[in-house]
Amino acid sequence: MIGKVEEPQPHPVKDQLSGIDYRINSPPYEATILGRQHYFVMVGTIVFILTILVPQMGGGNISKFPTAEFLSP
Repeated sequence: MIGKVEEPQPHPVKDQLSGIDYRINSPPYEATILGRQHYFVMVGTIVFILTILVPQMGGGNISKFPTAEFLSP
């Protein structure tokens, strides 16, 4: 008969994710705040890129909209 193999036990969550402050048990308002922060950063980045690159490529304000459609998923 083959000896019984002991199943490996996972480490406690605090040991696994010591550098992460947001966890699945965190209150929902944290996810809302982080989601809004992500949205504003992404929109700001797209607007910033368009404001700098489109005039250098010879476009004006009218050319920014089709470029924004292309950049946004």
